[in-house]
Amino acid sequence: MENFIILKSKKIIFVLISIFMVTGFAFAEDSTIKIGVLAKGGPGRCLEKWSSTAKYLTGKIPGKTFIILPLDFDDVYPAVETAKVDFILSNPSFYVELESRNGITRIATLKNKIQNIVSTTFGGVIFCKKTRKDIRRLSDLRGKTFMAVKKTSFGGWRTALREFKEAGIDPREFGSLLFAGTHDAVVFQVREGKIDGGTVRTGTLERMQAEDKIRMDEFNIIHEHGGRQFHMPFLHSTRKYPEWPFSKLKHISNDLAEKVAVALINMPEDSDAANAASCAGWTIPLNYQPVHDCLKELRLGPYKDYGKITLAGVTKKYWPWILAIVILFIAVLGAVVFISGLNRNIKKTSLSLQAEIEERRLGDEKLQETNTLLEEQTARAEMANIAKSEFLANMSHEIRTPMNGVIGMTGLLLGTKLTGEQRDFTETIRSSGDSLLDIINDILDYSKIEAGKLDLENIDFDLRVTLDEACDLIAVKAHEKDLEFINMIHHEVPSLLNGDPGRLRQILINLVGNSIKFTQKDEVAVHTSLDDENPTHATIRFSITDTGIGIPKDRMNRLFQSFSQVDSSTTRKFGGTGLGLTISKQLAEAMGGRIGVESEEGKGAMFWFTAVFKKQPRGEEKTRALPEDIRGKRILIVDDNTTNRYVLREQLKLWECLYEETPGGDQALEKLKGAVMDKNPFEIAIIDMQMPEMDGATLGTKIKQNPDLKNTALIMMTSIGKRGDTKRLEKIGFAAYLQKPVKLSQLYDCLAVVAGIQQGADRNGPIPIITRHALVENQKLRVRILLAEDNIINQKVALNILKKLGYTADAVANGKEATKAMEIVPYNIVLMDCQMPEMDGYEATGEIRNPKSKVIDHKVIVVAMTANAMKGDREKCLESGMNDYLSKPVKPQALSDMIEKWAAVKFDAGKLR
Repeated sequence: MENFIILKSKKIIFVLISIFMVTGFAFAEDSTIKIGVLAKGGPGRCLEKWSSTAKYLTGKIPGKTFIILPLDFDDVYPAVETAKVDFILSNPSFYVELESRNGITRIATLKNKIQNIVSTTFGGVIFCKKTRKDIRRLSDLRGKTFMAVKKTSFGGWRTALREFKEAGIDPREFGSLLFAGTHDAVVFQVREGKIDGGTVRTGTLERMQAEDKIRMDEFNIIHEHGGRQFHMPFLHSTRKYPEWPFSKLKHISNDLAEKVAVALINMPEDSDAANAASCAGWTIPLNYQPVHDCLKELRLGPYKDYGKITLAGVTKKYWPWILAIVILFIAVLGAVVFISGLNRNIKKTSLSLQAEIEERRLGDEKLQETNTLLEEQTARAEMANIAKSEFLANMSHEIRTPMNGVIGMTGLLLGTKLTGEQRDFTETIRSSGDSLLDIINDILDYSKIEAGKLDLENIDFDLRVTLDEACDLIAVKAHEKDLEFINMIHHEVPSLLNGDPGRLRQILINLVGNSIKFTQKDEVAVHTSLDDENPTHATIRFSITDTGIGIPKDRMNRLFQSFSQVDSSTTRKFGGTGLGLTISKQLAEAMGGRIGVESEEGKGAMFWFTAVFKKQPRGEEKTRALPEDIRGKRILIVDDNTTNRYVLREQLKLWECLYEETPGGDQALEKLKGAVMDKNPFEIAIIDMQMPEMDGATLGTKIKQNPDLKNTALIMMTSIGKRGDTKRLEKIGFAAYLQKPVKLSQLYDCLAVVAGIQQGADRNGPIPIITRHALVENQKLRVRILLAEDNIINQKVALNILKKLGYTADAVANGKEATKAMEIVPYNIVLMDCQMPEMDGYEATGEIRNPKSKVIDHKVIVVAMTANAMKGDREKCLESGMNDYLSKPVKPQALSDMIEKWAAVKFDAGKLR
């Protein structure tokens, strides 16, 4: 018995290994690639027509040999189901059914050529002999003999069958319905009068006349107009459908399929392969929904049970509900069993429960005493935290105020004429000031962490702009050490987010600064990718890699501890407080993420962290604040610090503003009221937050409550940023909110946008408060993009990429619609497809450049975005008047770079031309 079991086990193992080897070999990619082709004209004609295409692909894809396998109509399904072929070329109806049953995927569509006429669509033609005066419409064929090619022939029967069905004609009403097997045979039978009427694929009659087999005047075309007109280059009686698709089976890798698709689409029209196949090459895969619609209406192929109620259909449609009911039944049954057992145990436990209740009563009395003591201790701790928080706020103000003077005055000094020695001294002051500010920020942030007061802001910002700004600062330090600095953002990462960009920037500067500090050669890189995403939130991963000294594994656990570095010698050599990583860890966790490090001593390190952000809703139109020239604007400076007033005064002088200054809130109100009485009011007031007697928020409230002063635009500048400041100041009526030290360019941009808001002060509806992040996003919102693309799928792809990059765009289906849209909206950039119906991209560009046309901006940037990627296509686009060229398929990074390049041309100092 034991020997029998062992023998049986060996046989089972042998069978399993055999099955694994057979299936493995069946689906592995061999060096010989088989292309199955529907041989509608017989195997010989099939090989003669398509062998050159196999030879062409063999030459284009190294390491692969392509061969043609002719398939009869009845051989197509078995060849695919048994993976006898790797690729399949068949008529559209076969493709639709194989797509549904076997999951094949189209990668290209045939560009057919008959009598030098190129077409990517076809249909059917229904005809009779010229002498048959009794047959003029489809209904005349009732009771007549009719002939088609085959029941499974799409162009030779099914396209015509759809027209008969729509006309209310059942094929059973024919005197007889015969199938000849070939298109030529159908034509000859009708011409010889043996059959009353027939149908063949479009282009067949034209081809046979060119081959001197028939004359076109021997036949009448039935249903040629039929109440609908479909653009088709051949005589036709049916709707048009996309040409034959070239498809891959599931076991073929996407890499090989992509290579085959690229080779086919790039096949020259005059190549041997194209000539042998009587085609003009291939194009990108077209939309085969019309074929689905036809088969669905005829209830053929995958739609043979369409509309019928079957057990399999009901199970497929409602299987989640059926499964839920089964699970519920099992759960109820289990609950009944469980409750029965539970009841048996209740009696056993009732006595022990009574004893426990008495014990807990005594414990509750003791717990109450403990809670009272704990509440007293908590109250004392809260009072201590409040005192510590107030101390931190005062400390931040007292330190940042003189630092603002040091950094601001240094910036002004560097803008004057200095000797080389003086400039060196001044740069040293600036660098030392920046370093001191970094240390102060670390200490204050650590103190806030210890006090539990490190809060986060939640504002709208553009992630790509925030990363660019942070990396611009960091890149300077990298280049000073001759390091290569790389900033890479994956195209799937959304741009428009909501969160705390300042804290994100702080983590990046901490981590990248560490990498630069400990790296002496090669590179430091920042990689940003999408970790997770749902409709409302996105989790972003930031990875910072370097080629520095690395970290010993036994000391990694010290990295994120306060006042700790790898060892004391590193501290002496490289400096630093040892707080940066501790603060970064706290910030990353506060933003819903994690932080970590991977390293090998002597081979560099990779620090990474994640953060969760809200995605900005795209449904609401954001208010666009247009920049305004600030020359001659009357501006009041309100700051108790003399140095800060001096810095602002010198900056406003550079921009030819009219300014006055005052050290406090009461004096500011007097100046504002006096200016109104003199009929020369101030347009903007720049107010410091921390001032004695009356702080900036109180002053802003009083200004907005005064009817004579409420139209004064208010800009808050503070050295202490607290969570909720943005919303609170916006509610008061402040137009902008900036944190010191403020860069020169940042202040100019803020004043320009606020001046634009002030210019349109009578507009309806509230305007969001301006922050550093809102300034940059506002510029991106003003870039108007028009997409001209007739393919719906390509439209969706392009609009989705633009949305991910933070842009909005309008889409039109052809050149005519594009020029019409440009007569209404002053677009800045047009992404133009070249091949479109009614008016193509070349004609549309000519109309745009024509000074006599009604287009608003004749110099608008036009970028070709086309599948025409042959030699000379780029030059043709530029000669037509386009500014630049992108070939399809368009990569997101290439599209982003193109828009940024030409948006910079259209913007000048933050203002749209």
